[in-house]
This record gives sequence, structure tokens and C-alpha cells, in this order.
Amino acid sequence: MKNAEPQQRRSTTAALLIAYFIFGALHESAHLITASWLLPASSLSAILNNGNNNSSIATLILRILLGRCITIPIDSNANNNAMTIALITHSGWIFSMSIAILCHALYKQRRISSVVPLAAYITALEGMTTDLFGFIPQQQQQQLFDRSYMTFFCGNFGILLLNSSWLSIDGGRTALDVLEKMVS
Repeated sequence: MKNAEPQQRRSTTAALLIAYFIFGALHESAHLITASWLLPASSLSAILNNGNNNSSIATLILRILLGRCITIPIDSNANNNAMTIALITHSGWIFSMSIAILCHALYKQRRISSVVPLAAYITALEGMTTDLFGFIPQQQQQQLFDRSYMTFFCGNFGILLLNSSWLSIDGGRTALDVLEKMVS
């Protein structure tokens, strides 16, 4: 029986990580879909190329899953007002908050495991921290020719919360140092 507890903990952690990555990808997709709807320069091919011809769908997926960020091309010649940029920025946290509320309701009805809403809460918190409060603000970067790009950094610091051993090693100082470096 003693062996069943660590295996249960590993499967719970694995489910939490999988849900966390899925909700993060959905969050970034909300930015991507909103941008492609509002900005003609933000087509999927423009996002894939991202200033170079060696980029691919696999690179985009890895950037979304592991980097928790999305780079969206903005045509410098177009009239991109602050409202359009704000809609793209706020689409992520609003979508993530909606998913967290839905997961909470499904959990209360006992239709899903408790780890799913937890991952949704973490993603929504990260989204609000970055997209709403500007803790890690998006960056506008000049790139090739007449295109500029806006990069949305939407978290990844919540992953530190998922592994309690990282916090128990040295009282959480190492985790706090990593978190501090990610923010600066």
C-alpha cells in the first residue's frame, strides 16, 4: 500500500502538468485568434514566418507550450490603434478566466478532477498578472522591412507552484530567485 501513494501523487502531478500546458496553449490561442480577426497582418503564415523563413508550425507550438508566449506581427503601415492592441492583450486573460470559471462549475458538479480547475486557476492568474496588470508587459519590436511584432509573455512562473519539492528544498529561495529572474 505504501507504493500506491507515490504513484498516485505522480499521476496527479502529471495530470496537473498536462492540464496546465493545455490551458496555457488555449490562452495563447486566444491572443492568436483575436489578432488574426482584428489585424490583417496577423495571418497564420505571417505568425509562422515571424521574420524568418525557417520557422514552422512545430516552432510555433513549442513557443506556445514551453515559452508561454506568442509573437504577433503588426503591419507598421496600418492604423493599429491602442484599442486594437488592448483587445488582443485582454483576450487572453478573459478567455482564461472564463475557462477557470467553467472548470470550477464542472468540478462542483463532480464532472472533472480537482487538478483540472487548479491548472485553470493558475493559468487565469498568470494571464491576469501579465495581460491585465502588465506584470510582464508585451514588447513591441521592430523587425524586418515594414513589419513590427508584438510579443505577449503570458506566464510560466506558475509552474513553480506545481512542484512542492522546489519550494521545500531551501525554504523556496531558489524558486523565488528563478521567479525573480523571469520577471526582470
